[in-house]
Amino acid sequence: MRMRFCVLALLATAALHAQPSSAAESRYTNLGNTSCKLDQEASRQIKPHEDFKPLLYRCSGFAEREVSVTYHGLVVRTTLARKDGKSLDVLTPYDAGPRIEWRGERAPTAAILRLSARDEDGRPASALAVVKLAPDQDCLVAVIDVKANRNANELAREAADAAPSTSCNAPRLTGAAGPTGLEIMGLNKR
Repeated sequence: MRMRFCVLALLATAALHAQPSSAAESRYTNLGNTSCKLDQEASRQIKPHEDFKPLLYRCSGFAEREVSVTYHGLVVRTTLARKDGKSLDVLTPYDAGPRIEWRGERAPTAAILRLSARDEDGRPASALAVVKLAPDQDCLVAVIDVKANRNANELAREAADAAPSTSCNAPRLTGAAGPTGLEIMGLNKR
């Protein structure tokens, strides 16, 4: 009986150590006209692009990141601004949203944005952009083409959860390449 108790105790201890101490959590904030407020003054300060009047929307941020979406000509810019004044712009040719997924255990270490474009036939298409959120620098680390990858959300979450140890040198196309992912990558090359 005593031996059986010891074996059970050892198995329970092993199971506890095999479990991850904590898993990444997802939190969400909305993007879009109903969740974001048009900043008319800031919009007037942006230089117009040909026939397009720029529109800057201020959206709900999260964890000391302010979020804005700017429609400027043929490019939509989602900006994640930090309290220290630094910001990161993620570009797309059509639209951003409808929400941002913030990933991390306690505080977010990554954000996932859905970026919209149009495919060759003019139909809506999208890619997921994974942004590393770090104390010293935010950066785009991965782009996943949604149409080319049935498991795009899983790939984005895996890239987001690995973001703390990912270099900010250059974003990578994750999963199968597709035209929307390649277009988004091209817009965001620095």
